[in-house]
Amino acid sequence: MLRSNFHLIQTPLLKMVRNRSEVPYRDSQNLEKVNLFVIRNEPFEPYLQIGVNCASALGVDLEITFSHYEDNFSLATVPTSSDFVVIWLNWERLSEDAIKLLIDNNPLLKTWACDERFYFVLPSKFTSSLNLQIRRSLDMLGWSQSRFIEYPKLDEVPPINFKFSYSRNELDGISSLIGMRFASLAQAVRIRAIIIDLDNTLYEGVYGEDFASELKPTNLHLELQQKLKQLSAQGVLLCVCSKNNSSDVQQIFDSILVSRVFKEDFTLIEAGWGSKADSINRILNLLNFDERYVAFIDDSSRELMEVGKSFPNMLCVNGSNPSEVLEVLEQMVTFENSSDVEAIKSRKLDIQANLIRSFATLKTSNNDELLVKFKTKIKVLRVLDEESLNRANELFRKTNQFNLTLARSSLTLAKMEERKIQCLVATLADEISNSGKIAALSYSAQGNIVNLSEFVISCRALGRGVEKYIFRSMLSAILSDVSDCKIRTMRILGDKNSPAIQFLDDYFIDGGSYWSLNREKLIQETQKWYDVMYES
Repeated sequence: MLRSNFHLIQTPLLKMVRNRSEVPYRDSQNLEKVNLFVIRNEPFEPYLQIGVNCASALGVDLEITFSHYEDNFSLATVPTSSDFVVIWLNWERLSEDAIKLLIDNNPLLKTWACDERFYFVLPSKFTSSLNLQIRRSLDMLGWSQSRFIEYPKLDEVPPINFKFSYSRNELDGISSLIGMRFASLAQAVRIRAIIIDLDNTLYEGVYGEDFASELKPTNLHLELQQKLKQLSAQGVLLCVCSKNNSSDVQQIFDSILVSRVFKEDFTLIEAGWGSKADSINRILNLLNFDERYVAFIDDSSRELMEVGKSFPNMLCVNGSNPSEVLEVLEQMVTFENSSDVEAIKSRKLDIQANLIRSFATLKTSNNDELLVKFKTKIKVLRVLDEESLNRANELFRKTNQFNLTLARSSLTLAKMEERKIQCLVATLADEISNSGKIAALSYSAQGNIVNLSEFVISCRALGRGVEKYIFRSMLSAILSDVSDCKIRTMRILGDKNSPAIQFLDDYFIDGGSYWSLNREKLIQETQKWYDVMYES
Protein backbone atom coordinates (compact mmCIF):
# COMPACT_ATOMS: atom_id res chain seq x y z
CA MET A 1 0.00 0.00 0.00
CA LEU A 2 1.38 3.39 -0.98
CA ARG A 3 1.55 6.19 1.58
CA SER A 4 -1.02 8.17 -0.40
CA ASN A 5 -3.55 5.44 0.47
CA PHE A 6 -3.08 6.07 4.19
CA HIS A 7 -6.49 7.76 4.39
CA LEU A 8 -8.17 4.49 3.34
CA ILE A 9 -7.10 2.72 6.55
CA GLN A 10 -6.86 5.78 8.77
CA THR A 11 -9.94 5.05 10.89
CA PRO A 12 -9.28 1.34 11.54
CA LEU A 13 -5.62 2.12 12.25
CA LEU A 14 -6.58 4.70 14.86
CA LYS A 15 -9.08 2.28 16.40
CA MET A 16 -6.26 -0.18 16.98
CA VAL A 17 -4.80 2.16 19.56
CA ARG A 18 -8.08 2.06 21.47
CA ASN A 19 -9.82 -1.23 20.64
CA ARG A 20 -8.91 -4.36 18.72
CA SER A 21 -9.83 -4.11 15.05
CA GLU A 22 -8.84 -5.63 11.74
CA VAL A 23 -5.07 -5.58 11.22
CA PRO A 24 -3.99 -3.64 8.11
CA TYR A 25 -2.03 -5.67 5.61
CA ARG A 26 1.69 -5.33 4.97
CA ASP A 27 3.10 -4.32 1.60
CA SER A 28 6.52 -3.91 0.02
CA GLN A 29 6.23 -0.38 -1.39
CA ASN A 30 8.09 1.29 1.46
CA LEU A 31 10.31 4.36 1.56
CA GLU A 32 12.66 3.36 4.35
CA LYS A 33 13.89 0.31 6.21
CA VAL A 34 14.12 0.62 10.00
CA ASN A 35 15.82 -1.95 12.25
CA LEU A 36 14.14 -2.44 15.64
CA PHE A 37 15.56 -4.64 18.40
CA VAL A 38 13.18 -5.81 21.15
CA ILE A 39 14.49 -6.86 24.57
CA ARG A 40 11.80 -9.12 26.07
CA ASN A 41 11.19 -12.02 28.42
CA GLU A 42 8.06 -13.34 26.70
CA PRO A 43 7.21 -14.20 23.05
CA PHE A 44 5.64 -10.97 21.79
CA GLU A 45 6.33 -11.84 18.13
CA PRO A 46 2.73 -12.63 17.09
CA TYR A 47 1.52 -9.28 18.38
CA LEU A 48 4.37 -7.27 16.90
CA GLN A 49 3.33 -8.36 13.41
CA ILE A 50 0.61 -5.74 13.92
CA GLY A 51 3.35 -3.16 14.48
CA VAL A 52 5.10 -4.21 11.29
CA ASN A 53 1.88 -3.73 9.33
CA CYS A 54 1.14 -0.36 10.95
CA ALA A 55 4.65 0.86 10.08
CA SER A 56 4.06 -0.31 6.53
CA ALA A 57 0.96 1.91 6.33
CA LEU A 58 3.23 4.90 7.04
CA GLY A 59 5.71 3.86 4.36
CA VAL A 60 8.32 2.10 6.53
CA ASP A 61 9.59 -1.48 6.39
CA LEU A 62 10.04 -2.28 10.10
CA GLU A 63 12.42 -5.21 10.54
CA ILE A 64 12.26 -6.56 14.10
CA THR A 65 14.79 -8.84 15.83
CA PHE A 66 14.46 -10.12 19.38
CA SER A 67 16.65 -10.85 22.37
CA HIS A 68 16.64 -14.25 24.06
CA TYR A 69 14.02 -14.77 26.75
CA GLU A 70 15.80 -13.14 29.68
CA ASP A 71 14.26 -11.98 32.94
CA ASN A 72 17.57 -10.24 33.58
CA PHE A 73 17.76 -8.09 30.45
CA SER A 74 21.23 -6.84 31.39
CA LEU A 75 22.45 -9.95 29.54
CA ALA A 76 20.95 -8.74 26.25
CA THR A 77 23.40 -7.76 23.52
CA VAL A 78 22.05 -4.97 21.34
CA PRO A 79 23.07 -5.17 17.64
CA THR A 80 25.01 -2.12 16.49
CA SER A 81 22.76 -1.94 13.40
CA SER A 82 19.66 -1.21 15.51
CA ASP A 83 18.00 2.09 14.70
CA PHE A 84 15.74 1.77 17.76
CA VAL A 85 15.56 -0.52 20.80
CA VAL A 86 12.43 -1.34 22.83
CA ILE A 87 12.55 -2.86 26.30
CA TRP A 88 9.27 -4.76 26.70
CA LEU A 89 8.93 -7.04 29.70
CA ASN A 90 6.15 -9.04 31.26
CA TRP A 91 6.68 -7.70 34.75
CA GLU A 92 4.55 -10.47 36.23
CA ARG A 93 7.52 -12.81 35.82
CA LEU A 94 9.54 -10.66 38.24
CA SER A 95 9.05 -10.24 41.97
CA GLU A 96 8.52 -6.73 43.35
CA ASP A 97 11.92 -6.92 45.09
CA ALA A 98 13.57 -7.91 41.82
CA ILE A 99 11.89 -5.02 40.02
CA LYS A 100 13.05 -2.53 42.61
CA LEU A 101 16.60 -3.85 42.49
CA LEU A 102 16.57 -3.84 38.70
CA ILE A 103 15.36 -0.25 38.35
CA ASP A 104 17.21 1.41 41.21
CA ASN A 105 20.63 -0.19 40.84
CA ASN A 106 21.09 -1.20 37.23
CA PRO A 107 24.06 0.65 35.67
CA LEU A 108 23.19 -0.69 32.21
CA LEU A 109 19.78 1.01 32.34
CA LYS A 110 21.53 4.27 33.16
CA THR A 111 23.81 3.80 30.14
CA TRP A 112 20.86 2.99 27.91
CA ALA A 113 19.00 6.06 29.21
CA CYS A 114 21.67 8.24 27.59
CA ASP A 115 21.12 6.55 24.22
CA GLU A 116 18.20 8.14 22.35
CA ARG A 117 17.53 4.87 20.49
CA PHE A 118 16.12 3.18 23.62
CA TYR A 119 12.43 3.15 24.58
CA PHE A 120 10.60 1.54 27.50
CA VAL A 121 7.18 -0.14 27.47
CA LEU A 122 5.11 0.19 30.65
CA PRO A 123 1.85 -1.53 31.64
CA SER A 124 -1.21 0.73 31.87
CA LYS A 125 -1.39 2.98 34.91
CA PHE A 126 -4.17 1.27 36.85
CA THR A 127 -2.77 -2.26 36.39
CA SER A 128 0.03 -1.76 38.91
CA SER A 129 0.62 0.32 42.00
CA LEU A 130 4.33 0.10 41.19
CA ASN A 131 3.87 1.72 37.81
CA LEU A 132 4.39 5.23 39.16
CA GLN A 133 7.45 4.12 41.13
CA ILE A 134 8.92 2.46 38.04
CA ARG A 135 8.29 5.58 36.00
CA ARG A 136 9.90 7.84 38.62
CA SER A 137 12.94 5.58 38.92
CA LEU A 138 13.45 5.51 35.16
CA ASP A 139 12.99 9.27 35.00
CA MET A 140 15.77 9.68 37.57
CA LEU A 141 18.00 7.50 35.39
CA GLY A 142 17.37 9.84 32.44
CA TRP A 143 14.43 8.30 30.60
CA SER A 144 12.33 11.16 29.24
CA GLN A 145 8.53 10.99 28.98
CA SER A 146 8.78 10.81 25.18
CA ARG A 147 10.68 7.52 25.45
CA PHE A 148 7.92 5.60 27.23
CA ILE A 149 5.45 3.53 25.23
CA GLU A 150 2.18 2.99 27.07
CA TYR A 151 -1.27 1.92 25.97
CA PRO A 152 -3.40 5.03 26.62
CA LYS A 153 -6.72 3.42 27.49
CA LEU A 154 -8.18 0.11 28.69
CA ASP A 155 -11.92 -0.31 28.28
CA GLU A 156 -12.14 -3.68 30.00
CA VAL A 157 -11.92 -4.24 33.77
CA PRO A 158 -8.74 -6.13 34.65
CA PRO A 159 -8.86 -9.39 36.65
CA ILE A 160 -8.56 -9.09 40.42
CA ASN A 161 -4.99 -10.41 40.47
CA PHE A 162 -3.99 -8.55 37.30
CA LYS A 163 -0.65 -6.91 38.27
CA PHE A 164 2.07 -6.48 35.69
CA SER A 165 0.87 -8.43 32.69
CA TYR A 166 -0.98 -7.12 29.63
CA SER A 167 -4.51 -7.68 28.37
CA ARG A 168 -5.11 -8.76 24.76
CA ASN A 169 -6.27 -5.27 23.81
CA GLU A 170 -3.23 -3.76 25.46
CA LEU A 171 -0.85 -6.11 23.62
CA ASP A 172 -2.46 -5.17 20.30
CA GLY A 173 -2.48 -1.48 21.14
CA ILE A 174 1.17 -1.38 22.26
CA SER A 175 2.21 -3.29 19.14
CA SER A 176 0.41 -0.81 16.86
CA LEU A 177 1.91 2.12 18.77
CA ILE A 178 5.40 0.65 18.38
CA GLY A 179 4.91 0.34 14.63
CA MET A 180 3.57 3.87 14.22
CA ARG A 181 6.06 5.46 16.63
CA PHE A 182 9.18 4.16 14.94
CA ALA A 183 7.81 4.57 11.45
CA SER A 184 7.17 8.24 12.15
CA LEU A 185 10.60 8.69 13.74
CA ALA A 186 12.35 7.42 10.62
CA GLN A 187 14.26 10.33 9.08
CA ALA A 188 13.12 9.48 5.55
CA VAL A 189 9.46 10.21 6.29
CA ARG A 190 9.70 13.16 8.66
CA ILE A 191 7.06 15.68 7.59
CA ARG A 192 8.33 19.17 6.76
CA ALA A 193 5.20 20.68 5.20
CA ILE A 194 1.43 20.33 5.51
CA ILE A 195 -0.91 21.21 2.64
CA ILE A 196 -4.45 21.58 3.98
CA ASP A 197 -7.92 22.28 2.63
CA LEU A 198 -10.21 24.91 4.20
CA ASP A 199 -13.91 23.96 3.86
CA ASN A 200 -15.04 21.17 6.22
CA THR A 201 -11.43 20.70 7.30
CA LEU A 202 -10.43 23.78 9.31
CA TYR A 203 -14.06 24.57 10.11
CA GLU A 204 -17.54 23.15 9.53
CA GLY A 205 -19.31 24.09 6.30
CA VAL A 206 -18.57 25.30 2.76
CA TYR A 207 -17.83 29.00 2.37
CA GLY A 208 -19.89 30.63 -0.39
CA GLU A 209 -22.49 27.85 -0.43
CA ASP A 210 -23.75 27.30 3.12
CA PHE A 211 -25.63 29.90 5.15
CA ALA A 212 -23.58 31.93 7.60
CA SER A 213 -25.31 30.14 10.49
CA GLU A 214 -24.04 26.80 9.12
CA LEU A 215 -20.43 27.95 9.00
CA LYS A 216 -18.65 27.48 12.31
CA PRO A 217 -15.48 26.08 13.84
CA THR A 218 -16.18 23.39 16.46
CA ASN A 219 -13.96 23.08 19.52
CA LEU A 220 -12.10 20.26 17.78
CA HIS A 221 -11.53 22.44 14.71
CA LEU A 222 -10.10 25.13 16.98
CA GLU A 223 -7.80 22.51 18.56
CA LEU A 224 -6.65 21.50 15.09
CA GLN A 225 -5.96 25.11 14.17
CA GLN A 226 -3.96 25.51 17.38
CA LYS A 227 -1.97 22.37 16.54
CA LEU A 228 -1.14 23.79 13.12
CA LYS A 229 -0.01 27.02 14.76
CA GLN A 230 2.30 25.03 17.02
CA LEU A 231 3.74 23.08 14.10
CA SER A 232 4.32 26.29 12.17
CA ALA A 233 6.25 27.70 15.12
CA GLN A 234 8.58 24.69 15.14
CA GLY A 235 9.41 25.00 11.44
CA VAL A 236 6.73 22.98 9.60
CA LEU A 237 5.67 24.89 6.49
CA LEU A 238 1.89 25.31 6.27
CA CYS A 239 0.21 25.70 2.88
CA VAL A 240 -3.41 25.99 1.76
CA CYS A 241 -4.86 24.23 -1.27
CA SER A 242 -8.53 25.17 -1.57
CA LYS A 243 -11.19 25.28 -4.27
CA ASN A 244 -12.30 28.82 -3.52
CA ASN A 245 -11.98 32.26 -5.00
CA SER A 246 -8.87 34.11 -3.82
CA SER A 247 -11.06 36.92 -2.44
CA ASP A 248 -13.10 34.37 -0.46
CA VAL A 249 -9.95 32.91 1.06
CA GLN A 250 -8.98 36.35 2.31
CA GLN A 251 -12.44 36.76 3.87
CA ILE A 252 -12.17 33.32 5.50
CA PHE A 253 -8.94 34.31 7.22
CA ASP A 254 -10.48 37.62 8.27
CA SER A 255 -13.47 35.82 9.84
CA ILE A 256 -13.93 33.86 13.06
CA LEU A 257 -13.78 30.60 11.09
CA VAL A 258 -9.99 30.51 11.31
CA SER A 259 -9.05 32.26 14.53
CA ARG A 260 -6.27 30.15 16.08
CA VAL A 261 -3.94 30.15 13.06
CA PHE A 262 -3.42 33.20 10.84
CA LYS A 263 -2.84 33.79 7.17
CA GLU A 264 0.72 34.88 8.00
CA ASP A 265 1.40 31.38 9.38
CA PHE A 266 0.90 29.90 5.90
CA THR A 267 3.85 29.94 3.54
CA LEU A 268 1.88 29.44 0.31
CA ILE A 269 -1.83 29.62 -0.57
CA GLU A 270 -3.24 28.04 -3.75
CA ALA A 271 -6.87 28.99 -4.32
CA GLY A 272 -8.81 28.36 -7.49
CA TRP A 273 -11.06 25.93 -9.30
CA GLY A 274 -8.53 23.81 -11.14
CA SER A 275 -7.16 20.39 -10.21
CA LYS A 276 -5.78 20.13 -6.68
CA ALA A 277 -3.06 17.84 -8.00
CA ASP A 278 -1.90 20.67 -10.29
CA SER A 279 -2.04 23.15 -7.40
CA ILE A 280 -0.03 20.84 -5.16
CA ASN A 281 2.53 20.33 -7.91
CA ARG A 282 3.06 24.11 -8.01
CA ILE A 283 3.39 24.19 -4.22
CA LEU A 284 5.98 21.39 -4.23
CA ASN A 285 8.00 23.17 -6.92
CA LEU A 286 8.06 26.37 -4.89
CA LEU A 287 8.87 24.53 -1.66
CA ASN A 288 11.46 22.48 -3.55
CA PHE A 289 10.41 19.48 -1.45
CA ASP A 290 10.09 15.83 -2.34
CA GLU A 291 6.49 14.63 -1.87
CA ARG A 292 7.52 12.17 0.86
CA TYR A 293 8.15 15.10 3.23
CA VAL A 294 4.62 16.46 2.82
CA ALA A 295 1.21 15.61 4.31
CA PHE A 296 -1.99 16.55 2.46
CA ILE A 297 -5.19 16.96 4.52
CA ASP A 298 -8.59 17.16 2.82
CA ASP A 299 -12.16 16.15 3.69
CA SER A 300 -12.98 14.90 0.18
CA SER A 301 -12.22 11.26 -0.66
CA ARG A 302 -12.21 12.15 -4.35
CA GLU A 303 -9.58 14.86 -3.85
CA LEU A 304 -7.49 12.52 -1.68
CA MET A 305 -7.57 9.84 -4.37
CA GLU A 306 -6.77 12.31 -7.17
CA VAL A 307 -3.80 13.78 -5.29
CA GLY A 308 -2.68 10.33 -4.14
CA LYS A 309 -2.62 9.06 -7.70
CA SER A 310 -0.34 11.94 -8.75
CA PHE A 311 1.84 11.78 -5.62
CA PRO A 312 1.98 8.15 -4.43
CA ASN A 313 4.48 8.81 -1.63
CA MET A 314 2.69 11.81 -0.14
CA LEU A 315 0.91 11.11 3.16
CA CYS A 316 -2.79 11.76 2.43
CA VAL A 317 -4.95 12.26 5.54
CA ASN A 318 -8.75 12.32 5.64
CA GLY A 319 -9.61 15.67 7.23
CA SER A 320 -13.38 15.21 7.62
CA ASN A 321 -13.06 14.34 11.32
CA PRO A 322 -10.87 16.87 13.18
CA SER A 323 -10.51 14.47 16.11
CA GLU A 324 -8.91 11.89 13.83
CA VAL A 325 -6.68 14.49 12.20
CA LEU A 326 -5.41 15.57 15.62
CA GLU A 327 -4.71 11.96 16.55
CA VAL A 328 -2.78 11.40 13.33
CA LEU A 329 -0.70 14.54 13.86
CA GLU A 330 -0.01 13.79 17.52
CA GLN A 331 0.53 10.01 17.49
CA MET A 332 1.45 8.87 14.00
CA VAL A 333 3.61 11.53 12.41
CA THR A 334 6.98 13.03 13.32
CA PHE A 335 7.56 16.58 12.14
CA GLU A 336 10.40 18.94 11.40
CA ASN A 337 11.33 20.56 14.72
CA SER A 338 13.61 23.58 15.03
CA SER A 339 14.11 26.11 17.80
CA ASP A 340 15.81 28.63 15.50
CA VAL A 341 13.08 31.24 15.12
CA GLU A 342 15.04 33.39 12.69
CA ALA A 343 15.86 30.42 10.44
CA ILE A 344 12.18 29.41 10.36
CA LYS A 345 11.14 32.95 9.43
CA SER A 346 13.86 33.18 6.78
CA ARG A 347 12.79 29.86 5.24
CA LYS A 348 9.18 31.00 4.86
CA LEU A 349 10.12 34.37 3.37
CA ASP A 350 12.56 32.72 0.99
CA ILE A 351 9.92 30.37 -0.42
CA GLN A 352 7.48 33.24 -0.84
CA ALA A 353 10.23 35.16 -2.63
CA ASN A 354 10.69 32.21 -5.00
CA LEU A 355 7.15 32.85 -6.18
CA ILE A 356 8.17 36.35 -7.27
CA ARG A 357 11.31 34.98 -8.93
CA SER A 358 9.28 32.37 -10.79
CA PHE A 359 7.20 35.09 -12.47
CA ALA A 360 10.37 36.90 -13.53
CA THR A 361 11.81 33.66 -14.90
CA LEU A 362 8.94 33.44 -17.36
CA LYS A 363 10.29 36.56 -19.08
CA THR A 364 13.86 35.32 -19.57
CA SER A 365 15.74 32.04 -19.66
CA ASN A 366 19.05 33.59 -18.58
CA ASN A 367 19.51 32.75 -14.91
CA ASP A 368 22.72 34.77 -14.60
CA GLU A 369 21.03 37.95 -15.77
CA LEU A 370 18.19 37.37 -13.30
CA LEU A 371 20.68 36.93 -10.45
CA VAL A 372 22.22 40.28 -11.31
CA LYS A 373 18.83 41.93 -11.81
CA PHE A 374 17.79 40.86 -8.30
CA LYS A 375 21.13 42.13 -6.90
CA THR A 376 22.21 38.70 -5.67
CA LYS A 377 25.03 38.72 -3.12
CA ILE A 378 27.09 35.75 -1.87
CA LYS A 379 29.37 35.91 1.14
CA VAL A 380 31.61 33.14 2.49
CA LEU A 381 32.43 32.83 6.19
CA ARG A 382 34.93 30.59 7.93
CA VAL A 383 33.42 28.46 10.68
CA LEU A 384 35.13 29.58 13.86
CA ASP A 385 32.32 29.55 16.42
CA GLU A 386 29.62 27.20 17.68
CA GLU A 387 26.74 29.10 16.04
CA SER A 388 28.16 28.80 12.52
CA LEU A 389 29.25 25.22 13.17
CA ASN A 390 25.76 24.24 14.33
CA ARG A 391 24.32 25.63 11.09
CA ALA A 392 26.94 23.80 9.00
CA ASN A 393 26.19 20.53 10.79
CA GLU A 394 22.47 21.08 10.28
CA LEU A 395 23.02 21.54 6.54
CA PHE A 396 25.28 18.47 6.36
CA ARG A 397 22.70 16.38 8.21
CA LYS A 398 19.46 17.50 6.57
CA THR A 399 20.35 18.39 2.99
CA ASN A 400 19.30 15.71 0.53
CA GLN A 401 19.12 17.16 -2.99
CA PHE A 402 22.40 19.07 -3.31
CA ASN A 403 24.68 16.90 -1.18
CA LEU A 404 27.86 15.93 -2.97
CA THR A 405 29.18 13.12 -0.77
CA LEU A 406 26.26 12.22 1.57
CA ALA A 407 28.85 11.99 4.39
CA ARG A 408 26.45 13.51 6.97
CA SER A 409 29.31 14.92 9.06
CA SER A 410 28.86 16.01 12.64
CA LEU A 411 31.83 18.26 13.36
CA THR A 412 33.01 19.80 16.58
CA LEU A 413 35.56 22.61 16.90
CA ALA A 414 37.89 20.21 18.72
CA LYS A 415 37.57 17.57 15.99
CA MET A 416 38.25 20.19 13.31
CA GLU A 417 41.41 21.30 15.07
CA GLU A 418 42.60 17.75 15.73
CA ARG A 419 42.03 16.55 12.15
CA LYS A 420 42.97 19.86 10.50
CA ILE A 421 39.54 20.19 8.90
CA GLN A 422 38.42 23.56 7.55
CA CYS A 423 34.75 24.44 7.26
CA LEU A 424 33.03 27.22 5.31
CA VAL A 425 29.46 28.48 5.14
CA ALA A 426 27.99 30.76 2.47
CA THR A 427 25.18 33.28 2.82
CA LEU A 428 22.84 34.25 0.00
CA ALA A 429 20.74 37.40 -0.29
CA ASP A 430 19.05 39.50 -2.93
CA GLU A 431 16.62 42.41 -3.00
CA ILE A 432 13.68 40.02 -2.56
CA SER A 433 14.87 38.01 0.45
CA ASN A 434 17.83 37.21 2.70
CA SER A 435 18.27 33.45 2.73
CA GLY A 436 21.00 33.46 5.39
CA LYS A 437 23.48 30.58 5.59
CA ILE A 438 22.41 28.21 2.81
CA ALA A 439 25.59 26.31 1.92
CA ALA A 440 28.38 24.55 3.77
CA LEU A 441 31.66 22.96 2.74
CA SER A 442 34.35 21.10 4.68
CA TYR A 443 37.81 20.17 3.44
CA SER A 444 41.30 19.14 4.45
CA ALA A 445 44.62 19.81 2.70
CA GLN A 446 47.52 17.42 2.16
CA GLY A 447 50.29 19.34 0.46
CA ASN A 448 48.76 20.86 -2.65
CA ILE A 449 45.80 18.44 -2.66
CA VAL A 450 42.53 19.68 -1.18
CA ASN A 451 39.98 16.95 -0.44
CA LEU A 452 36.36 18.07 -0.17
CA SER A 453 34.64 16.06 2.57
CA GLU A 454 31.24 17.71 2.12
CA PHE A 455 29.60 20.30 -0.10
CA VAL A 456 25.89 20.98 0.40
CA ILE A 457 23.44 23.66 -0.65
CA SER A 458 20.00 24.03 0.92
CA CYS A 459 17.06 23.28 -1.36
CA ARG A 460 15.89 26.87 -0.73
CA ALA A 461 18.71 28.14 -2.94
CA LEU A 462 18.22 25.68 -5.77
CA GLY A 463 16.47 26.53 -9.02
CA ARG A 464 18.10 29.95 -9.42
CA GLY A 465 21.29 28.85 -11.17
CA VAL A 466 23.38 30.18 -8.30
CA GLU A 467 25.20 26.94 -7.42
CA LYS A 468 28.30 27.63 -9.53
CA TYR A 469 28.69 31.11 -8.02
CA ILE A 470 28.39 29.72 -4.48
CA PHE A 471 31.10 27.15 -5.19
CA ARG A 472 33.42 29.65 -6.84
CA SER A 473 33.03 31.94 -3.81
CA MET A 474 34.01 29.05 -1.54
CA LEU A 475 36.88 28.21 -3.89
CA SER A 476 38.26 31.72 -3.36
CA ALA A 477 38.38 31.05 0.40
CA ILE A 478 40.13 27.70 -0.16
CA LEU A 479 42.72 29.30 -2.47
CA SER A 480 43.56 31.85 0.20
CA ASP A 481 44.74 28.86 2.27
CA VAL A 482 46.34 26.74 -0.46
CA SER A 483 46.96 28.94 -3.46
CA ASP A 484 48.23 26.37 -5.95
CA CYS A 485 46.09 23.32 -5.28
CA LYS A 486 44.04 20.59 -6.90
CA ILE A 487 40.48 20.17 -5.63
CA ARG A 488 39.27 16.58 -5.32
CA THR A 489 36.11 14.91 -4.03
CA MET A 490 34.27 11.62 -3.95
CA ARG A 491 31.15 10.94 -6.01
CA ILE A 492 28.35 9.34 -3.96
CA LEU A 493 25.06 8.81 -5.78
CA GLY A 494 21.96 8.57 -3.61
CA ASP A 495 18.29 8.34 -4.50
CA LYS A 496 17.68 12.10 -4.11
CA ASN A 497 20.95 14.00 -4.72
CA SER A 498 20.82 14.21 -8.52
CA PRO A 499 21.28 18.05 -8.50
CA ALA A 500 24.65 17.60 -6.78
CA ILE A 501 25.68 14.81 -9.15
CA GLN A 502 24.74 17.00 -12.13
CA PHE A 503 26.94 19.80 -10.73
CA LEU A 504 29.77 17.29 -10.36
CA ASP A 505 29.35 16.13 -13.94
CA ASP A 506 29.38 19.76 -15.14
CA TYR A 507 32.43 21.04 -13.27
CA PHE A 508 34.54 18.03 -12.23
CA ILE A 509 36.53 15.45 -14.20
CA ASP A 510 36.27 11.74 -13.47
CA GLY A 511 39.63 10.53 -12.16
CA GLY A 512 38.61 6.98 -11.32
CA SER A 513 38.73 6.81 -7.51
CA TYR A 514 38.06 10.55 -7.17
CA TRP A 515 36.83 13.54 -9.19
CA SER A 516 38.96 16.64 -9.85
CA LEU A 517 37.67 20.18 -10.24
CA ASN A 518 37.78 21.61 -13.76
CA ARG A 519 38.75 25.04 -12.48
CA GLU A 520 39.12 26.61 -15.92
CA LYS A 521 35.56 25.74 -16.89
CA LEU A 522 34.12 27.00 -13.58
CA ILE A 523 35.97 30.31 -13.82
CA GLN A 524 35.05 30.77 -17.47
CA GLU A 525 31.32 30.24 -16.83
CA THR A 526 31.23 32.57 -13.81
CA GLN A 527 33.69 35.22 -15.02
CA LYS A 528 31.16 37.76 -16.34
CA TRP A 529 29.11 38.28 -13.18
CA TYR A 530 31.19 36.78 -10.35
CA ASP A 531 32.71 40.08 -9.15
CA VAL A 532 29.22 41.63 -9.05
CA MET A 533 27.80 38.91 -6.79
CA TYR A 534 30.73 38.01 -4.54
CA GLU A 535 31.15 39.95 -1.29
CA SER A 536 34.65 39.60 0.12
